[in-house]
Amino acid sequence: MEAQDNNLEPEPQPKPTYKRLWCAMASAAVPGLGDWILGDRQRSAIFLALFLAELLCYWPMRLPRSYFGLFFLSFAGCLLNLVSACCTFLLRRSGKDAARNVWILALIPLALVCVSFEAQAALRASGFQVFTLGSESMSPTIEKGDSIVVDRSYYRRRTPQPGDVVAFRHGGTYLLKRVMATGDDTIQGIDQRVEIDGHTVTEPYAVHRSADHPLGDLDDFGPYHVADGEIFVLGDNRDFSLDSRIRSGQDDYGPVFVTDIIGKPLYRFKHSIGASTYNGQPVK
Repeated sequence: MEAQDNNLEPEPQPKPTYKRLWCAMASAAVPGLGDWILGDRQRSAIFLALFLAELLCYWPMRLPRSYFGLFFLSFAGCLLNLVSACCTFLLRRSGKDAARNVWILALIPLALVCVSFEAQAALRASGFQVFTLGSESMSPTIEKGDSIVVDRSYYRRRTPQPGDVVAFRHGGTYLLKRVMATGDDTIQGIDQRVEIDGHTVTEPYAVHRSADHPLGDLDDFGPYHVADGEIFVLGDNRDFSLDSRIRSGQDDYGPVFVTDIIGKPLYRFKHSIGASTYNGQPVK
């Protein structure tokens, strides 16, 4: 009998396929989609059900009304998409072979990008929108660079009231200002004081930060009568706010039509690290 060679070469491990990679990328975009393409219906159903539950948290539950809800949904979305993509990629593969495959690293940024687009779409569909303030006009209530979540459905069944901070359209631009007067009110500015129908308004949010500022001539304005269907708005940082006080010239603002209001800012947050005590602060 011939001697048998006990030093058998190990069988080669299955190499990653482009189909598996593309399916994993599909799961990074829609959890469970790649598993469905590969034929694992049970795993696909689990991830698709979790994805549907996440969407239900946007609508009808509308969890983004609070910062905690928005943070929870963002974290859960990232985790769900990433786990689904990795499970699709690792399906029926040995751990040793998968660990050597650097392609799995590409799934992490892809999943994060997909979650970002999905979250924006889900927010808009559920009646919310995120804006980033690009001016100092509402400081210190909302600082330049702050991100805010606006409830676009808030004023569908409500009317804006004096003191509300609103988001509205002006000449194709989205702005944030505070409502000072509504329809049939008469507003006037006297020596940095605001009077509505002859009564001085208490404004703990208003600031005048500079004695020599570009809008000094607007410390006194009016009187102006606000027509029905309009609101008179001012920025909290009165020295650096273009608002309803300006009634002529190329920066003519004037009153804002109620129909131009797009929503109510709910809370603000920063993307910088270490801003946990600041994030989620309500806009008042």
